[in-house]
Amino acid sequence: MTQKLPLPRALRANALASMVTGLAGLLMSAPLAQTIGLAAGTTYQVIGGALILHTLILMWVSGRATIAWWTSRNIAALAVYVLLLVALLIFSPIATPLGQTLLAADALLVAALALWQLRALNAATPRPAQ
Repeated sequence: MTQKLPLPRALRANALASMVTGLAGLLMSAPLAQTIGLAAGTTYQVIGGALILHTLILMWVSGRATIAWWTSRNIAALAVYVLLLVALLIFSPIATPLGQTLLAADALLVAALALWQLRALNAATPRPAQ
């Protein structure tokens, strides 16, 4: 028995993760900065706002006929995001072990969401008859 991986469900899961993270960035930027160990500022709020916008786009796209096109772009964006998190972990002085753990967990979660979307996109894409 093969498990179906509906593309809209994968995008909505990504939207949920973006919404939770975005709200945390918007509403709790100072404690988040302290926990991660980076300087406080509006950066977290800007990222939070961008993630809320990402949530809205994903929810809109999940019901559109162009879902496959948008999903391929989202997967690329998620891959860049994961690489940026890895670069932060390697090259940036994240001051707290908890901050390093949170960034690593975020990178793993986003990578898992990207893989889910990739598998769902491949399952939803018709294959030419051979």
